[in-house]
Amino acid sequence: MPAGPLRGGPRPPRFAVSFFPDVYDQLPIARSLGWEALVGRLSRFPVRDRTTDKRSLPCWAPASFGGAVTTTGVASVSLLVLDLDGGMDIAPALDRCAPFTVALHTSWSHQPAAPCFRLVLPLATPVPGDRWGEAWSAAVDALGLPIDRKCCNANRRYLLPALPGADAQHHAEARTTDLALDLLPLLPAVEAHAHTAPSMRTVRVPHFRVERAARRRLAVEPDARRRLADDLGAAIHGAGTTERAEGITCPSCGRPSAWFLLAPERATRARCKHRNSCGWTGPVAELLGRAA
Repeated sequence: MPAGPLRGGPRPPRFAVSFFPDVYDQLPIARSLGWEALVGRLSRFPVRDRTTDKRSLPCWAPASFGGAVTTTGVASVSLLVLDLDGGMDIAPALDRCAPFTVALHTSWSHQPAAPCFRLVLPLATPVPGDRWGEAWSAAVDALGLPIDRKCCNANRRYLLPALPGADAQHHAEARTTDLALDLLPLLPAVEAHAHTAPSMRTVRVPHFRVERAARRRLAVEPDARRRLADDLGAAIHGAGTTERAEGITCPSCGRPSAWFLLAPERATRARCKHRNSCGWTGPVAELLGRAA
């Protein structure tokens, strides 16, 4: 079934998303990312061959939250994310999304004979969290894709791309246009406000709470820091207590100049190597969701 009933609009320059150290963490790390930056992160596949529980892997949500991760805490959803676990090949799934901008990446359980992958479509206008279930169902019906219908909740989190082994097959692809999917016209009660920002007030989580939640592992666990370094695509230099992750995008100057030690007992903070022109230093948790 083609995506005929679906409408489009201009693709926004940035999207509100949230990152988490793992599935168990309940306080989101809010980020505003451009489409190219998000596609870049969803195209990297660090090897996690020592992972026994995939729920311990970093994850993300295409949403902004007004507090902890609950369905009622979702302020808005800015991207449509769809899981396809078998039943369709990659190329026809991408074709079904035309003419809208879309990115695709294979997921943890992917096998060439049984494709498992995720579609990510940016939205022209964010959907209020309390209307997401309706919008999601309408979009899935219009696209006609064999979607896992358990993944319809507004506060749904998704594992960032990763490989269970170095020899695991994987694939990432993006088809970028100026057109983004617009789901608000599918909701009659909201259609009159299709180009008006949601009126729901966003209550931000105090920074100290976000930092505390993200740092509780990064402050004491070298393995957590190593997983973060892998997630950021950082280069690892040195050995033992001097081992460090380098080449990370600095939150202040935007250059790939931030670094941190993998041994938290040696240093708890990350730094920019450009001491004179930038001089940024901050909690390692502030680097979550950033790409080199």
